[in-house]
Amino acid sequence: MRCARVCLLIVLLAATACGSSGSTNEGAVGPSSSNIRQPVNASDVAGTTTPPKVVGFRGSVNGCPARYPAVISNTGGTGLGSELIPIDATKVRICRYRATDGTPTAATVRLDGTAVQTGSAAEQLRAAFNRLPPIAGEGNGAQLPSCVPPAPVWYLLTFAADSQVVVVAQKGCPYVTNNGRTSGFTEAVASILAASVVGTR
Repeated sequence: MRCARVCLLIVLLAATACGSSGSTNEGAVGPSSSNIRQPVNASDVAGTTTPPKVVGFRGSVNGCPARYPAVISNTGGTGLGSELIPIDATKVRICRYRATDGTPTAATVRLDGTAVQTGSAAEQLRAAFNRLPPIAGEGNGAQLPSCVPPAPVWYLLTFAADSQVVVVAQKGCPYVTNNGRTSGFTEAVASILAASVVGTR
């Protein structure tokens, strides 16, 4: 008799445990929230970075500086010594400057016209610049072509890919530079730029 009571008690306790277990999950669908793995951002993983996007060429898409920059820098770029534009540029911002009085300098030339090329036009312009004949820079001890005085029309070009930018300067001289490679500036390329730019005045 005592054994029968003990067995009955065990059965009742087991039934109670099963019922309470079922009630805690009633209506639940899928895994509990404590077991859901949250998405991981690439920037949160050690050793990984997300490259910055080029937005409006460091300003608005037509935002050429009113004055010619005193310093042209492509800090952090790679391949600048082998090609003028060592990136697969999909956009190009063209800024044209002009001097109206005296000897042109970065301080005296003023913005005279702008243009933006995209798609195949940008690719063709990149190819045209990369075909320009290279010349040795001043740092190599070679003599650059004469540029005294410089021409009154100057250009500043910004070639942009998804996360890279290369700036090329033409300061009224018969050559262009990205500060890693210097190439001759031909009449053919000058004509392309002149035909592309819309005057600001």
